[in-house]
Formats: sequence, C-alpha cells, structure tokens
Amino acid sequence: SGTYTLQASVGIDSPYDLGLGVFPVAVGPRPTGLVAQDVLTSAISIFTATATLTDQVGPVSGETVAFTFESVTRTGVTNAFGVVTATFTAPSSSGTLAYNVDFSSTAKYQDSHVTAVVVTTQRPTDMNSPALSVLALDSFSPASTLRDTQTGLGLGGKTVTFFFQGSRRPVPYIRPFV
Repeated sequence: SGTYTLQASVGIDSPYDLGLGVFPVAVGPRPTGLVAQDVLTSAISIFTATATLTDQVGPVSGETVAFTFESVTRTGVTNAFGVVTATFTAPSSSGTLAYNVDFSSTAKYQDSHVTAVVVTTQRPTDMNSPALSVLALDSFSPASTLRDTQTGLGLGGKTVTFFFQGSRRPVPYIRPFV
C-alpha cells in the first residue's frame, strides 16, 4: 500500500503534440475476513483451533495469524487454502470458554479478528469392580479401579463412594489401573 505515480503518454499524431500526464494512485490494503471453528473437547485434552483467512477473491496464503486461548498465544502461517491451526490444552474443568484469532494488517491486507468457542466436557471414565461373594451379616471391603477411557490410564487418589442396601461408604484410595 502507499501512493504511487502513474505516467501516461500519447505519441505524436498530427495535428496533436505529444501528450504527457502524471497521476497519483493510492493503493490500500485489501479487506480480509477470518472464520474460526468452534471446538468440542474434554478436560485436559489437547485440541486444535482452526481458522481461515480470506480476502474478496478467495483464500489468503502465507500470512501469520495469532490464536489466543487462556492467555496463551500461538501463531501459524496460512496454507494455500487460507487455513491455519494452533494446538492448546483444554482446562481441567468443564465449561465454555472463548479463543481469539487475530490477523494483523500488512502492506497488502487489512487486519481481521474473530472469536470462537471452546466447549470443554468432563473426561469420560469407567470403573471396574470385581464381583464379591460374602456371607449374610459379614462386613466386606469393596474395591474398584477407575480409569480414563481416552488414555486408558488408571486414576489413583480419587474417592469412590459405594452404596449398598441403603448404606454409603466412601473409599479414599483407588488402585491405579495398570
């Protein structure tokens, strides 16, 4: 962008003399647009934020775009389709948060900004408890193994509360699943 000079001339053609002209041309940056995709993820998972940068005629490639989520900023460069991505880690609690995508103006393009949503759900788990066999009126100690179904890893240090025939018993330690 900037101001440039256009020169024009008309050759000598009888009965006219050589015509010359100088004209200023103001060149401005092209307007852009950003579209960002909403994300659905689970707590403490790595997710990918995706955005597309375009101008009036199509995708804008080779430009740097910044993503910000939870005060963490990552940058990426748009590909041939104007698409750019960044990875982040979801928070440990469930809820809905926003991420921002920013393209700063350049000599060729105007700036663009957009906000998208990150919906974080609780992580899925499963629990395995062995079958128990006890005699009437005997006390027993239930046990269970809790694991994260996305990673397959056991979750130690969690409290499980067992309910049996109207009684409730919290058990403060669960053996990690191996």
